[in-house]
Amino acid sequence: MAERHETADKWGELSWEGQQLDRCLAALSGPAFGTHLWTADKAPRDVARELVAHL
Repeated sequence: MAERHETADKWGELSWEGQQLDRCLAALSGPAFGTHLWTADKAPRDVARELVAHL
């Protein structure tokens, strides 16, 4: 961060990245991202099946 001459913001150490969080979270709630697939602890095969079921 110091080499980019940035200072900490409300997100702490992540200056530019932290400022993008609100924008990105708002975009993810839009219609283009209406279906969320939770992939934690799932095998890739199960994720693929779930994805195909939503197409």
